[in-house]
Amino acid sequence: FIADMETRLAKWGRDPGSLKYFFGIQPIVALSEAEAKEKQAMTNELTPYEGAATVLSGHTGTDFSEFDPDQIATDLPERRGISGVWEAVTNLSKGSEGKGSGSVTTAESQTTQANGAKAGAITIREGTKLYGQSILMDQIVGNPQQVAEQLITVWEETGCDGFLCTSTYTPGSFTEFSDMV
Repeated sequence: FIADMETRLAKWGRDPGSLKYFFGIQPIVALSEAEAKEKQAMTNELTPYEGAATVLSGHTGTDFSEFDPDQIATDLPERRGISGVWEAVTNLSKGSEGKGSGSVTTAESQTTQANGAKAGAITIREGTKLYGQSILMDQIVGNPQQVAEQLITVWEETGCDGFLCTSTYTPGSFTEFSDMV
Protein backbone atom coordinates (compact mmCIF):
# COMPACT_ATOMS: atom_id res chain seq x y z
CA PHE A 1 0.00 0.00 0.00
CA ILE A 2 2.64 2.52 1.04
CA ALA A 3 4.87 1.78 -1.97
CA ASP A 4 1.87 2.25 -4.28
CA MET A 5 0.99 5.57 -2.66
CA GLU A 6 4.58 6.81 -2.85
CA THR A 7 4.65 5.98 -6.58
CA ARG A 8 1.41 7.90 -7.08
CA LEU A 9 2.82 10.90 -5.21
CA ALA A 10 5.83 11.04 -7.53
CA LYS A 11 3.61 10.61 -10.59
CA TRP A 12 1.59 13.65 -9.55
CA GLY A 13 4.64 15.78 -8.75
CA ARG A 14 4.47 15.49 -4.99
CA ASP A 15 7.38 14.63 -2.78
CA PRO A 16 7.47 10.89 -1.97
CA GLY A 17 7.73 10.63 1.78
CA SER A 18 5.54 13.68 2.34
CA LEU A 19 2.54 11.62 3.49
CA LYS A 20 2.16 9.95 6.87
CA TYR A 21 0.57 6.51 6.99
CA PHE A 22 -1.53 5.50 9.96
CA PHE A 23 -3.18 2.09 9.92
CA GLY A 24 -6.49 1.50 11.64
CA ILE A 25 -6.48 -1.22 14.27
CA GLN A 26 -8.86 -2.56 16.86
CA PRO A 27 -6.74 -3.83 19.76
CA ILE A 28 -8.27 -6.43 22.05
CA VAL A 29 -5.99 -6.99 25.00
CA ALA A 30 -6.27 -8.94 28.24
CA LEU A 31 -3.84 -10.39 30.77
CA SER A 32 -3.76 -13.71 28.91
CA GLU A 33 -4.17 -14.68 25.27
CA ALA A 34 -7.10 -16.93 26.18
CA GLU A 35 -8.89 -14.05 27.91
CA ALA A 36 -8.26 -11.76 24.94
CA LYS A 37 -9.64 -14.31 22.47
CA GLU A 38 -12.66 -14.85 24.71
CA LYS A 39 -13.22 -11.07 24.83
CA GLN A 40 -12.92 -10.89 21.03
CA ALA A 41 -15.43 -13.69 20.54
CA MET A 42 -17.86 -12.13 23.01
CA THR A 43 -17.72 -8.61 21.57
CA ASN A 44 -17.88 -9.85 17.96
CA GLU A 45 -20.88 -12.01 18.78
CA LEU A 46 -22.72 -8.94 20.10
CA THR A 47 -22.71 -7.37 16.61
CA PRO A 48 -26.27 -7.72 15.28
CA TYR A 49 -26.66 -8.36 11.56
CA GLU A 50 -29.25 -5.60 11.20
CA GLY A 51 -26.99 -3.03 12.86
CA ALA A 52 -23.99 -4.05 10.77
CA ALA A 53 -26.10 -3.94 7.60
CA THR A 54 -27.27 -0.43 8.48
CA VAL A 55 -23.69 0.80 8.98
CA LEU A 56 -22.47 -0.92 5.81
CA SER A 57 -25.43 0.49 3.86
CA GLY A 58 -24.62 3.98 5.10
CA HIS A 59 -20.93 3.65 4.28
CA THR A 60 -21.52 2.35 0.76
CA GLY A 61 -24.75 4.05 -0.26
CA THR A 62 -26.25 0.63 -1.03
CA ASP A 63 -29.22 -0.74 0.89
CA PHE A 64 -28.06 -4.17 2.06
CA SER A 65 -31.60 -5.07 3.15
CA GLU A 66 -32.28 -5.63 -0.58
CA PHE A 67 -30.07 -8.73 -0.60
CA ASP A 68 -30.67 -12.24 0.64
CA PRO A 69 -28.33 -12.40 3.65
CA ASP A 70 -27.71 -16.11 3.03
CA GLN A 71 -26.50 -15.54 -0.54
CA ILE A 72 -22.80 -16.19 -1.18
CA ALA A 73 -20.97 -12.87 -0.70
CA THR A 74 -19.01 -13.07 -3.93
CA ASP A 75 -22.31 -13.42 -5.84
CA LEU A 76 -23.45 -9.96 -4.73
CA PRO A 77 -24.82 -8.10 -7.77
CA GLU A 78 -22.44 -5.45 -9.12
CA ARG A 79 -23.25 -2.11 -7.54
CA ARG A 80 -21.52 1.15 -8.36
CA GLY A 81 -19.28 2.36 -5.57
CA ILE A 82 -19.18 -0.71 -3.34
CA SER A 83 -16.89 -3.18 -5.10
CA GLY A 84 -13.71 -2.07 -3.29
CA VAL A 85 -15.32 -2.08 0.14
CA TRP A 86 -17.10 -5.38 -0.49
CA GLU A 87 -13.90 -7.02 -1.77
CA ALA A 88 -12.16 -5.92 1.43
CA VAL A 89 -15.05 -7.39 3.45
CA THR A 90 -14.87 -10.76 1.70
CA ASN A 91 -11.07 -10.74 2.13
CA LEU A 92 -11.54 -10.43 5.91
CA SER A 93 -12.56 -14.08 5.88
CA LYS A 94 -9.09 -14.93 4.59
CA GLY A 95 -7.28 -13.24 7.49
CA SER A 96 -4.35 -14.80 9.31
CA GLU A 97 -4.32 -16.22 12.83
CA GLY A 98 -4.04 -13.51 15.48
CA LYS A 99 -4.52 -10.70 12.98
CA GLY A 100 -7.65 -9.25 11.53
CA SER A 101 -10.97 -10.96 12.01
CA GLY A 102 -9.44 -14.28 10.99
CA SER A 103 -11.07 -17.15 9.22
CA VAL A 104 -14.82 -17.48 9.29
CA THR A 105 -15.64 -20.76 10.99
CA THR A 106 -19.19 -20.16 12.10
CA ALA A 107 -21.95 -22.72 11.94
CA GLU A 108 -23.45 -20.59 9.14
CA SER A 109 -20.35 -20.91 6.94
CA GLN A 110 -20.10 -24.64 7.60
CA THR A 111 -23.75 -25.04 6.54
CA THR A 112 -23.15 -22.97 3.43
CA GLN A 113 -20.16 -25.11 2.50
CA ALA A 114 -22.12 -28.28 3.17
CA ASN A 115 -24.74 -27.02 0.70
CA GLY A 116 -22.22 -27.02 -2.14
CA ALA A 117 -20.63 -23.58 -1.95
CA LYS A 118 -16.94 -23.09 -2.64
CA ALA A 119 -14.75 -23.86 0.36
CA GLY A 120 -14.05 -20.66 2.27
CA ALA A 121 -17.04 -18.85 0.74
CA ILE A 122 -18.95 -16.63 3.12
CA THR A 123 -22.50 -15.33 2.99
CA ILE A 124 -23.61 -11.73 2.79
CA ARG A 125 -24.73 -12.09 6.43
CA GLU A 126 -21.25 -13.21 7.53
CA GLY A 127 -19.49 -10.53 5.49
CA THR A 128 -21.80 -7.86 6.81
CA LYS A 129 -21.25 -8.97 10.41
CA LEU A 130 -17.47 -8.99 9.84
CA TYR A 131 -17.73 -5.41 8.60
CA GLY A 132 -19.82 -4.39 11.60
CA GLN A 133 -17.39 -5.97 14.07
CA SER A 134 -14.40 -3.85 13.13
CA ILE A 135 -15.26 -1.60 10.12
CA LEU A 136 -12.34 -3.16 8.21
CA MET A 137 -9.83 -2.57 11.01
CA ASP A 138 -7.50 -5.43 11.91
CA GLN A 139 -8.35 -6.86 15.31
CA ILE A 140 -5.01 -7.20 17.09
CA VAL A 141 -5.69 -9.77 19.82
CA GLY A 142 -3.58 -11.13 22.66
CA ASN A 143 -1.90 -10.47 25.95
CA PRO A 144 -0.02 -7.16 26.29
CA GLN A 145 3.27 -8.58 25.00
CA GLN A 146 1.61 -10.26 22.01
CA VAL A 147 -0.31 -7.11 21.02
CA ALA A 148 2.85 -5.00 21.28
CA GLU A 149 4.80 -7.53 19.19
CA GLN A 150 2.08 -7.61 16.52
CA LEU A 151 2.10 -3.81 16.29
CA ILE A 152 5.89 -3.72 16.06
CA THR A 153 5.78 -6.36 13.31
CA VAL A 154 3.24 -4.37 11.27
CA TRP A 155 5.28 -1.20 11.76
CA GLU A 156 8.56 -2.89 10.72
CA GLU A 157 7.06 -4.76 7.75
CA THR A 158 5.05 -1.87 6.31
CA GLY A 159 6.88 1.27 7.30
CA CYS A 160 3.69 2.83 8.64
CA ASP A 161 4.00 5.92 10.79
CA GLY A 162 1.57 4.86 13.46
CA PHE A 163 -1.84 3.47 14.29
CA LEU A 164 -5.37 4.76 14.73
CA CYS A 165 -7.07 2.71 17.42
CA THR A 166 -10.79 2.01 17.43
CA SER A 167 -12.63 0.68 20.44
CA THR A 168 -14.41 -2.62 20.76
CA TYR A 169 -16.52 -1.27 23.61
CA THR A 170 -16.75 1.83 25.76
CA PRO A 171 -15.91 2.71 28.35
CA GLY A 172 -12.85 0.60 28.95
CA SER A 173 -11.11 -0.68 25.84
CA PHE A 174 -8.90 2.40 25.31
CA THR A 175 -7.92 2.42 28.99
CA GLU A 176 -7.04 -1.28 28.88
CA PHE A 177 -4.90 -0.75 25.79
CA SER A 178 -3.04 2.28 27.14
CA ASP A 179 -2.54 0.73 30.60
CA MET A 180 -1.46 -2.72 29.43
CA VAL A 181 0.36 -2.13 26.14
